[in-house]
Amino acid sequence: METSLRIQREETYSMTRPESDLFAHLNSVYAYVVRRIGPVAVAEDICSEVFADAINAKRPKGAPLPWLYGIARRKIADSYRKRKIRRENPLDHAYNVASLSTHDQLLQEENALKVRSLVDGLHPDQREAILLFYVEDLTARQISESMGRSERAINSLLQRARANLRETGRAYFLEEN
Repeated sequence: METSLRIQREETYSMTRPESDLFAHLNSVYAYVVRRIGPVAVAEDICSEVFADAINAKRPKGAPLPWLYGIARRKIADSYRKRKIRRENPLDHAYNVASLSTHDQLLQEENALKVRSLVDGLHPDQREAILLFYVEDLTARQISESMGRSERAINSLLQRARANLRETGRAYFLEEN
C-alpha cells in the first residue's frame, strides 16, 4: 500500500513538474505580451493561449523562457492578423521618468519618442531581436531559440539593427546644440 502511494505521488509530481517550470515564467511572458499588445484583456487571452499551447506541445531542450517567448511572438502576430490590433510600442514601459526634473523629463521623453520611431523603422526581425535583447534581457542564444534561427544569425541581425539605428539616429543624437 505504501509503495503504491509513493509511486502515485512520483507520477503526479512528474506530471506537474514541467508545468510548474513553465508557470514560473508567467510574469515574464505576460510582461512581454503586454509591452507588445497593450490592452490587458487581450494580453491575458494571449498569455492563456501561450501556456495552453506550451503545456500541450513537446518541450524542447534548454531553458523554457525563450521557447515561451517564441510561442508568444507567434500568438501576438496571430492576434494582430485576426483582430487588426494597432501595435503598441514595447518601449512605452521601459522608461521611468518620475525621478527627473521637468526639463530632464521632457528631454528624456523626446529622446524616447525618437528612439521609438527609430526602432519602429527597423525591419520586423531586427526590431524583434533588438527588443528581446535590450528590453527583455535575453542573450543571443535565447533569442535564437525564440526566433528559430542560429545564434550566429541573431548576432548578425543584432549587428545590422544596431548599425541601422546608429545610421538613422546619427543626425538627431549627434547634432550640435
